[in-house]
Amino acid sequence: MTTTFRATIEMRWTDCDLLGHVNNAKFIEFAQDARIRFFGEDSTITWGRDNSMVVRHMEVDYERPLFLTSSPIHVDVSILKIGNSSCTIRHDICDKDGNRAARVDAVLVGFDGKTNTSKPLSDEIKTLLSKYLVES
Repeated sequence: MTTTFRATIEMRWTDCDLLGHVNNAKFIEFAQDARIRFFGEDSTITWGRDNSMVVRHMEVDYERPLFLTSSPIHVDVSILKIGNSSCTIRHDICDKDGNRAARVDAVLVGFDGKTNTSKPLSDEIKTLLSKYLVES
């Protein structure tokens, strides 16, 4: 059974465009907010310049609009793939009724901020990721 991490996010009036829809760029912010909460969940990992991750690639599929009345939304985070130095994270962004509005897939790479180069993922990070790995 796959475990999903869920982040609940309250939307703000400023998240909407002139048509009353949530602006498309906000979906990426919602995914980022959920991802930060996800990685902050495990207090045994010490994040810093020599132990961090950066976004390498991102894809967004918009399936339906969100409105201010769609709040609070939730973002379900799961892991699609764990490699030596990268992982693929899925973010399903849903309205308050559970209807998926967008799916964001992001590839993150282990990163050493001192040398500005990629690095292998630590065993601690791989352990956290494996808890949410989707079995294919």
